Amino acid sequence: MPGLAILNYKGGVGKSTLARELAASLARRQQRSLAVDMDPQANLSRRLGFQSSLADPLPTLAGAIKNDVTGGAADILTPCSWNDPLAQYIDLLPSSFDLENRISEAGTVGAVVRLRNIMTGLGGHHWRIYDCAPSLGHLTHMALVAAGAEEECGVLLVTEPEQDGLEGCIKAYEFMEGYAAVLGVPHLRVLGIVINRVRRTELHQENITKLVDRYGSLVWEPHVPLWTTLADAHNSAVPLHTMPGPKADELVTKFETITDRVIKEMAA
Repeated sequence: MPGLAILNYKGGVGKSTLARELAASLARRQQRSLAVDMDPQANLSRRLGFQSSLADPLPTLAGAIKNDVTGGAADILTPCSWNDPLAQYIDLLPSSFDLENRISEAGTVGAVVRLRNIMTGLGGHHWRIYDCAPSLGHLTHMALVAAGAEEECGVLLVTEPEQDGLEGCIKAYEFMEGYAAVLGVPHLRVLGIVINRVRRTELHQENITKLVDRYGSLVWEPHVPLWTTLADAHNSAVPLHTMPGPKADELVTKFETITDRVIKEMAA
């Protein structure tokens, strides 16, 4: 099954947004996705309806990776809890803040393959979508190694057209160019760059032009506008298409187009 990692060195640019909407778009095609939340902020987990608490904590990737039992991810596999038919096509390996504790284990022999190891034998999905942490460190390394274990695999960079986001995108691209082989996944390539949180300002248009000048056709269209409809759907942990108003439909169409491109580039 294809493995797709969503990456940027900077947080808050829309990695979890893109991961969630790709899974939803694939669900509309009756393709099953496994969403792997490797960000300790756990935004993707919450937006797919995962609810845990300090008083009643649920098992997450933090513990499964620590235990490093081959195939152990099956014990934390969680269905999407949306009250919507799309939910049956989306499963989650949830995250939690204590996933941060795995970073200190980076020097342990074999630590970088732990995520791949615990996912061994986990079937029943057409896609695996990895929401990476906003870093280029150990948690992201594990996600990239797991994604690169698939015969079809790729990385999708996402950014907002602000200077910090662009710099994070550039660093992530350069990291993939220089270190994919070091991680043992030389075939794992950047498929494209999705621009999120776009406003109709001169600054945003200038920054988009800079990115296109640098990366050419790697910068995909359509761009995703900064509309409250999208944020409201995510904050409420409900599917985007259930939100009122025409902007929700327009956003769904944009993500469908991006998904078409992912499928095309992954097969290239």
